Amino acid sequence: ADEVKYVRGYGQAVPKTVVQATHKLISPAFSGDQLDARTLAWCVDLVRQHPDWRLSVQMHKSWRIR
Repeated sequence: ADEVKYVRGYGQAVPKTVVQATHKLISPAFSGDQLDARTLAWCVDLVRQHPDWRLSVQMHKSWRIR
């Protein structure tokens, strides 16, 4: 895989990564099985401000799959 993925919580900046990857992904942090709307909005703003990053979602958490 040619990607790197970081989980970000509300207020966390875009990570400084030394990994060379074609795809750079940010995923909003969950609190247990719940996605906080404020954290999601924060991550959406991050990828808007940093177009080389894309938004990713941890769907297995929404589906309660471990």
